Amino acid sequence: MQNKTVKELLKKIFKNKQLSQNEQKIIINQALKIAEDSEDYCEIATYVCHNDVLSDKEWGRELFKKALEKSDIEYGTQGLYNIARQVADKSQLNDKVWAKELYLQAINQTDDIDDLLAIADNVADEDDINDKNISKMAIEKALSISSNTSNIIEVIKLIAHTHVLNDKKWAIKLLDNIKNNLDYGSDYIEIATIYSHKDLLNDKSNGRIWFEKSIKIEDSYDDGDYLLIAQRVFDENFLDDKEWAAKICIDNYKNTYDIQSLIKMSKITYQTNQKEAKKILIYTINMIEKDDDYSSDDLFNIAAHISDKTLSNIPFFNDKSWGREVFNKAKNKALTNEDKILIEESMEQYLKN
Repeated sequence: MQNKTVKELLKKIFKNKQLSQNEQKIIINQALKIAEDSEDYCEIATYVCHNDVLSDKEWGRELFKKALEKSDIEYGTQGLYNIARQVADKSQLNDKVWAKELYLQAINQTDDIDDLLAIADNVADEDDINDKNISKMAIEKALSISSNTSNIIEVIKLIAHTHVLNDKKWAIKLLDNIKNNLDYGSDYIEIATIYSHKDLLNDKSNGRIWFEKSIKIEDSYDDGDYLLIAQRVFDENFLDDKEWAAKICIDNYKNTYDIQSLIKMSKITYQTNQKEAKKILIYTINMIEKDDDYSSDDLFNIAAHISDKTLSNIPFFNDKSWGREVFNKAKNKALTNEDKILIEESMEQYLKN
């Protein structure tokens, strides 16, 4: 609750651009009186040293130091590197030297892979300290403690990434070491991602091979994984192959039970095959109708998007006749008279748009 109160006080400064510096200081001092944890002091320090507020770097520095004292107790490494990011920010303290010290301290004190990867990503950023050597240090430590292929895959992404290490040879060498001994079906998708993404290896040929492999091991997937494969094949940052993405959806939608995933599959398919896309949506509607695990809300949501051209989650918009049909299915599935009346009242509004 205290965090919220501090934030609410400080928001007054940005909401009222006409405040004088003295008035801003009064609000900041009010916030300091109720500040308790590292997050509070960080929030206040941001306003104190921000170029668009007080731009008082020395006072901001003292508050960041206070945040660090609290962070050691409350948040550990995560708090440390979060403060380092703000210290490095050019609109805040813009102290790259101190930020570098904080990042090195964070790397030395943590054995958490997620923390190390977050640090590696941050420090390589041009808007942060832009230090590839420290990024590599964090990555090497993460590699040394990675216990499974999923961890190593996440490390490889940063090694390959154009805006982090951009070391394609090292990334390929690590991939060659692990790709014959994968732990999970999802690892195949992530390797395909590394090969195909334009900011990683940008190797569309190998990306396609690994997406094909990932489809063949569908027994190890959650039902949302087919959608994930189709989305990445469809995406211009990966393979940008709309027809193959549609085929993946058409071939696998009956193995998917999540309503939102099915709707998204329908949308992907619509780009190249409207007839099959409509089949996916009809299948989804029928599944909801027959299965008690789904509710009238699921049908209502689909009907609204079919009927209303201003809504774009489903591509079959502005089909009033079909929309009315699905609204009636929702009404029939509703469990109470109150819900039936609500659907009846709401459907007419959607059918007007």
